[in-house]
Amino acid sequence: MRATINLVRPDWTRFRAVYNIVSHSGGLVVVYYLIRSGSWVAAVGPATEITEQYAHSIAVVNQWTYFALLVFAHCAVGRDRPA
Repeated sequence: MRATINLVRPDWTRFRAVYNIVSHSGGLVVVYYLIRSGSWVAAVGPATEITEQYAHSIAVVNQWTYFALLVFAHCAVGRDRPA
């Protein structure tokens, strides 16, 4: 949609700025709720021995997912800023 507007009406620079703000804000809202959710990976099974075996691995995956979401949010905020 944005590319079509840029092609048809290249003088609408305000539209591009507003569209960037809206799209990045929406992405940041999604990342915020993902970060707040806490655990993203969980071992579910009938035997508790299996879940106990993978408890450390699950904790590591959840921690790395948290860090990845923080990096993504940081990159999204810093994007499209003038140098």
